[in-house]
Amino acid sequence: MFTGLPPKRAYLPILELLPPPALRECHLLASRKLKARRTINDLVEDQVVKLWEDKTFSRYVDGVYDSMTVEGSMDIDDVMAAQMIRDAAKKSGSDELAEQKLDTMVHAMRVVLRRYGQGRKERREMMGGEVVPEAPTPPAAG
Repeated sequence: MFTGLPPKRAYLPILELLPPPALRECHLLASRKLKARRTINDLVEDQVVKLWEDKTFSRYVDGVYDSMTVEGSMDIDDVMAAQMIRDAAKKSGSDELAEQKLDTMVHAMRVVLRRYGQGRKERREMMGGEVVPEAPTPPAAG
């Protein structure tokens, strides 16, 4: 019986030489087993950016010494700023962030501020918008 096709053995090696079909980026991402999740730092960053122009929030994050803070302590001011972040998250519907502990938010806020070069330590060491290196320590006499 003649079918007009060569036996299967004759064309299987040819298929093995063909390159695999090209995957588009969307197909590749859709096949990913774990989806990337935003970290707590990313969620806090969204709220910090929104609150940055708020005068009360700015006062809480501005002090670089305890004597310059609203409540007399940088740690307490950080908690107050974190409370504002939590309130803003509740208003914007960010439940994942709104349910976080204040201590977690404080740590994340500090990370975010450092991302932008606005951490308290960075600003404490600035003069005219530039980081001023510490003066060299003179060698010990003796």
